[in-house]
Amino acid sequence: MSTDTTANDEGKNEFSKQWRQSRACTRCRRFKKKCSFENPSFKSCARCFKNGYECSFNEDPAMQPSRKKKRKIQIDDNTHSSIANQLLSTSENTLKLLPEKLNDLSEDSIQHLISNYESIMDKLKSKIKPDTSNEFPYIPYSKNLAKELIYRYNYLTLAEVKTRLDFFLNEILPYYPTIPLSRKLKNFDYMLEKFPLLLIACIFVTVLNDNNLGTTPISKDNLKLCNLLSYYLYSFIAHEVYVKCEQFNIQLIYVCLISSSWCLPPIKLGHFRNQLNSLTASNIALCMGLNELPKNCFEIHLDEESELRNNLRALLSVYCSCGSLELSVRRFKVVTWTQSHQIAMNRLLETSSNQLPTLEDRYICYFAELVFTGHEILDFVDQINLAVNRSRISLSNIKRALRKYEQRLSQILDQSGFTSTKQALALQIQYFHLLVVIYDNLVSGVFNQSDEITPNYADEIPSSNERQFCLKMIIKLITSCESLVDQFVRLNNNIINIPSVLYYRPMHALILLVRLRLILKFQNFKDLEIDVESYFTKVSRVINDNLMKNSLVCSKMKVVLNKIEKWLILSQKYIKSDSVENNGPMNFDVVKIIFQNKDKEIENLDVPKSHNESPIKTNTTIESQDPSPVNSVDNPFTANNEFNGIISLEQIFQGIDSDISHYLNPLESNFDLSTDFNRFS
Repeated sequence: MSTDTTANDEGKNEFSKQWRQSRACTRCRRFKKKCSFENPSFKSCARCFKNGYECSFNEDPAMQPSRKKKRKIQIDDNTHSSIANQLLSTSENTLKLLPEKLNDLSEDSIQHLISNYESIMDKLKSKIKPDTSNEFPYIPYSKNLAKELIYRYNYLTLAEVKTRLDFFLNEILPYYPTIPLSRKLKNFDYMLEKFPLLLIACIFVTVLNDNNLGTTPISKDNLKLCNLLSYYLYSFIAHEVYVKCEQFNIQLIYVCLISSSWCLPPIKLGHFRNQLNSLTASNIALCMGLNELPKNCFEIHLDEESELRNNLRALLSVYCSCGSLELSVRRFKVVTWTQSHQIAMNRLLETSSNQLPTLEDRYICYFAELVFTGHEILDFVDQINLAVNRSRISLSNIKRALRKYEQRLSQILDQSGFTSTKQALALQIQYFHLLVVIYDNLVSGVFNQSDEITPNYADEIPSSNERQFCLKMIIKLITSCESLVDQFVRLNNNIINIPSVLYYRPMHALILLVRLRLILKFQNFKDLEIDVESYFTKVSRVINDNLMKNSLVCSKMKVVLNKIEKWLILSQKYIKSDSVENNGPMNFDVVKIIFQNKDKEIENLDVPKSHNESPIKTNTTIESQDPSPVNSVDNPFTANNEFNGIISLEQIFQGIDSDISHYLNPLESNFDLSTDFNRFS
């Protein structure tokens, strides 16, 4: 006990001794305060004791240690690369070792390895940043596209794809069977395994209009599914044709033809996608040499699945698509009727006990013959229009030849047997479209020659035989346009999924009627009035009804219809001025409004503006702008009319053809329309 007391006294004495030397503890020294003891024997000064701190001469117990400043940790790139190299080396060694030791592993070991590598895969995938540059994932061209979309990405279910294929084969294709698929190609499992791109092309047709076939979150959104399938379909076609460029087959031809007939026209390219896909199909057929028939082709037995029969089908199918397109776009001269086509038609129409020819065989044969005959007639009409002196051409000979051709076209329809079936409507639309193009070329040819024969030819027409002939052709043209529009309406009443190319047929008819109305007014034909508005109303009603049903195709066709409507209103208001002094309130300067919009795409075509706003007005100071809004089409010109006989009506149609047809056929502006303005293409 005495020993402990002695030790405490020594500690206090030591503390007191240090205090006497420094006269302040560390804490008091820091605050520069007086350090005092109430009792020299205490081990703490009064201030530290009061605040509960242990008094010290070496460190301040109340002062916290200063924090170290954070510094950026510099990561050595070499460290990263070395780690990556180690991981890659380990994985490569594992891959090499695994085949050798796989038989020695137990099931438990294998399960553990699978679990470990799945965990590694998940962690690696989580570090990969998604590619935001593209909305859709990358699918290698070597993969089965249909299976990737179904099994890997779950965009579609197997049952839905099968349902969509059945819908295409049973509800869409029968109305326009220009794609003669064999029985084997109509088998879902066979198509899925062997020709997935053809399967995707078929189901793509079902998304151009909302048919309520979607079962997955993405397929229920029809527009999104359409963009998805379109993205993969066209990229795979481009790879097969322009990159891989080998092992072409008729299935790839059918993919292009389906994409040509049923497509969603881009807003700025319009009919171009249809042309490009048809041209691609034709090029593939040319590379395959489908038109080079074997010498013993008449001796080969044609079964349903025989190679020769399928080649003949593809040959005629390409002709149907490209040949019918040329009737609308005269510069699109891709295919020519040859002896091979005639042989193909004759052989496919041969009857046998095996339910041959099929419905598709008969359809493409008669469709091709109809198109071929149409080209013959147009060649005949071209010879008439190109004649140096039309007065030497006998009108009776022209009438006789036309009557003969018309009878031939009617016979083709009768022989086909498609008079009251699903297939009849599209075939009749093609038939009436042929008549429309023929009569339009004849009528335009007559008026085109008027300025070359005599300056007063327009005044001489009323007493000429050519006037009567022209009136008959005009009446037939109007009747054919009416029949074409009626057949188009009937087809839409049966099915909304009609081929996109058939929408252009009534559009062409409307444009021809607008041009014809302007011709008649310019040539003082007062005997005949064309009610273009009634035909326009019918077509417009179809487009609007289909838009209510979420038709993606009609959303694009509505753009074309809106542009045609502007020229329709202009043709209503146009009145030819007999002299410059004629200042009637309804005389409109048609040439200037069309020149004002010349060489513009139809989607950028300006709404008709007033004469005061015309940028081509010369020698005149514009003091005031037309207060009417830009979107107004009422009375687009002032009363001052500078139109006179010096300006040919050709200038009007150059503008219309350039503006309207540039949307329908976007490459048309690259050609000289003045040499062939009488044909709308």
